[in-house]
Amino acid sequence: AGKYQVDRAARLYLRDDRAERLANFLTVVGEDFHLSDRVTWSAARLLQRYIGTLARHAAGESPHGANGCTGEFVGPTGAQIPQYMPTCAKVTGPLQDSRLVEVGALACLLIATKVGEKALPSPKDLATCLEEPTREEEVRRAEMNVLEALAWDVAAPTPRQIAEQLLVALGVPPPDPELSTVQQSSEWRTLYFFCDVTSYVRELVFEPATYAAAAALLALWRWLPQLPPEHPLRSCTIETYEAAVVQGCEVALSPARIYAETLSAVRDELAARPLPTDRRMG
Repeated sequence: AGKYQVDRAARLYLRDDRAERLANFLTVVGEDFHLSDRVTWSAARLLQRYIGTLARHAAGESPHGANGCTGEFVGPTGAQIPQYMPTCAKVTGPLQDSRLVEVGALACLLIATKVGEKALPSPKDLATCLEEPTREEEVRRAEMNVLEALAWDVAAPTPRQIAEQLLVALGVPPPDPELSTVQQSSEWRTLYFFCDVTSYVRELVFEPATYAAAAALLALWRWLPQLPPEHPLRSCTIETYEAAVVQGCEVALSPARIYAETLSAVRDELAARPLPTDRRMG
């Protein structure tokens, strides 16, 4: 329930054009520092969780339940308002302050690069990405705020990992760890393709990884006729398959279906384009 409330709080904040502006911001900064799409995606997921956690703090809720620590929310006038905050985490300015969120986004990028990159941008370099003058110390302080707010849980599972576990639970033989993606069986290559595409679908950028995984799994269903008759998924009906996906990913069926249709449309569009070689996506 706590996870759902954090996701809901983030979704309420990211409505209108906020999500698109933040997605553009993360993309531009990531490109400036030559970061991989996977790192930018990870930063977006961290930011989504951070925003949701702050929104719940501002409402006086603790995402950590009875173990939540009472801290202080420092308002724009310097007044200290008691709120549920992780130990030592103090946030400057209200959540509606775009600067607070933008500096938080830089901090999320910094954290994501430490997990997934060898060459890291420094907090000093990241501080130059905002139009308003920003000090290196602000980025470092924001990094600690994010880590405290997320209870240092920055290694959340990716859509691939979630989708892999659920597909194996449905009886599909696991992918061979000794083989590359293009050498895997048809269903795994297709699933990985859809999981990778979720990084480029703006509607999914600030959704939890569970929604990206569910969308990829539902999109995979369209291509099941290509599987041999003895394949475990061939015995499933669309109803039982969808039920297993939404239950396993803990998401709502309707939005997951919509996202799956978007992923399928991307594949259809790419498949219709002439490729420079004979190799097609499996």
